[in-house]
Amino acid sequence: MSEKKPMPDQMHSEAAMEAGRKAADEASKETKEYKERVFNRKRLGLMVAERRKDVQEAAKRLGFSEEQIKESAISTYKSAIRNGRLDFANDMHHEFSLTRETLQSPEVRQAALEGYIVSLRYRDIEDADRIREDFSLTKETLQSPEVHQAALEGYIDALRHGIIDDADRIHEDFSLANEVLQSSDVHQAALEGYIDDLLYGRINDAVRMREDFSLTNEVLQSPEARQAALEGYVAAFRDGRTQSANQIRTAFSLTSETLQSPEARQVALEGYVAASRLELVHGANLILDIFSLTGEDLQSPEARQAALEGYVDALGMRLIHGASRILHEFSLTGEDLQSPEARQAALEGYVAALRDVGSQNVSQIRGGFSLTDEEIVLFVDKRIAERLSFQEAPPESVGQVKDAMKEARNIRDALGYPKEYLNQFAGAVLENLALAAQREGENLDEATVYLLQEEFGVTKSAAKAQLGKLAGEWEALAK
Repeated sequence: MSEKKPMPDQMHSEAAMEAGRKAADEASKETKEYKERVFNRKRLGLMVAERRKDVQEAAKRLGFSEEQIKESAISTYKSAIRNGRLDFANDMHHEFSLTRETLQSPEVRQAALEGYIVSLRYRDIEDADRIREDFSLTKETLQSPEVHQAALEGYIDALRHGIIDDADRIHEDFSLANEVLQSSDVHQAALEGYIDDLLYGRINDAVRMREDFSLTNEVLQSPEARQAALEGYVAAFRDGRTQSANQIRTAFSLTSETLQSPEARQVALEGYVAASRLELVHGANLILDIFSLTGEDLQSPEARQAALEGYVDALGMRLIHGASRILHEFSLTGEDLQSPEARQAALEGYVAALRDVGSQNVSQIRGGFSLTDEEIVLFVDKRIAERLSFQEAPPESVGQVKDAMKEARNIRDALGYPKEYLNQFAGAVLENLALAAQREGENLDEATVYLLQEEFGVTKSAAKAQLGKLAGEWEALAK
């Protein structure tokens, strides 16, 4: 019996199916290769940001050009400048041979302005002056509302730490209005500064703070004042300053009953973790004795969570003995350190250390928790996506969306990711800006438009289509 031949239609169908399978295989291969390229580009960012040994050779082995390596270095440099980490930025400048032309680009100058604002906000006046001089920031540039707001925040921060001379200098340099200086935020900061002055034995400053800001006995007995006093009292023992603790207790009339309240014991537990983290053994023992903390207290869920976070902080600050003490005192096991909560804290600490401290500290966290590149990349992708899409609750203001955009940009640059990384989130950002404006009736400003264009790659057509009633303002402000 002769073999049955396939019909022409059947032959065509089988050929089409085979072609389809080949196309699918090719597409799958392309998708896999594309994903691998994207992942490796993020790995390059991590290698540069961490300043790993032989980064140039390793990057070239992954197929990256000198230009791509330098692009990651520029991102990390901008992140360092933006966060006021000038010495780290200088190291990046020399290590990756960044040109003067690059360092005077509009993007870097914008990062310098933000670094000036950050330094001012945290009263790092010397760093602010250095940024202003190194990047030739003009007087006109420094007259913006954002700079003046940072000056006010720096003034409040100086008061909060009891550094009244720094507060006076900021007040004079930026001519802060007297009505602003009478706000509740300023008075609360003065109260905390008064406690800080007592804590560190700056009695003359404490007297001046109390007189200048009318800190009466009635003010010192308010719930807010007593909570701040409790924290100062514990901090005094943490630092081994028994006399300062007694001065705070007397000034705020803290009774034995108050010091045994659940609120006080929680503050004491956190102080004990802080003392252990900072390797202040004498202070840790003082807190144990004064507040009669037991082994049961140290094993409570709240204490163990605080201990995990303290352990991550200690690694990030390279306080290895402090990290070991926390492991021992709270009986943290390898299983504890591999829990989802611990790894979440470690990843948060890794990103924070890379952004705020510099690459010299992150290896301790990475090594302590055996974090992989894959784990870090997935965490950052998820973190930024959640932040920009406002999954937990819709944004309440345009300013809130702008803050989320800045945070995403800062993380991207700290990790040396390519600039276009944030473009994928542009749609979610535009949608949330339109939603926030609809809820609050707010307007766009130049800074927000700059972020959209320069950091998220938003085009005029996309903005016009998605910004709703803000589209007109975009047209007026966009370049």
